Amino acid sequence: MKTAAAADSPARGKGSGAVQQWIAGIILAVLGAAMLVPLVWMILSAFKPESEVTQIPPTLLPHQFTLGNFQNLFQNMRFGYYLRNTLIIVFFSFVGLFLNAMAGFGFAKYKFKLKDKLFYIVLATMMIPGQVTMIPIYLILNQMRLTNTMPGVVLPGLVGAFGIFLFRQFMTAIPDELLEA
Repeated sequence: MKTAAAADSPARGKGSGAVQQWIAGIILAVLGAAMLVPLVWMILSAFKPESEVTQIPPTLLPHQFTLGNFQNLFQNMRFGYYLRNTLIIVFFSFVGLFLNAMAGFGFAKYKFKLKDKLFYIVLATMMIPGQVTMIPIYLILNQMRLTNTMPGVVLPGLVGAFGIFLFRQFMTAIPDELLEA
């Protein structure tokens, strides 16, 4: 026999769960909006003159709208130059990622002589701290006259043992039948 409280409890459980979800959703929405305030303030401050940005108490909306900060950014601060350098480094980082993927795929799916020994050598390089290789890499780049150049920045980090290892582990999990299909 069911009592009235026992028959009534599943309905109350559903209702209280929905209320808890609504409360959690409202709290998360308020916190999310609070997290956006600094971003919105930063974007709106880009359109304010410097005197208005540093004024106490701060204002959210610009009283005097200006594009002078953007003119200063592109004319006096060489932003285009830095943006170009960033895009070049990002492009070659993508190329390095692609090379890591190809090496990982080769270690995972192809059978060739000394495959395991080569992979162990790649893994062994992960045990060497970056501080140990920093000076020899600099000396090599200096001898090749690549210091203070874009290739000197890009080449040392182009391919890494950790990336090869991660891609090999991922590719090993893909069945050969799926690749052959």
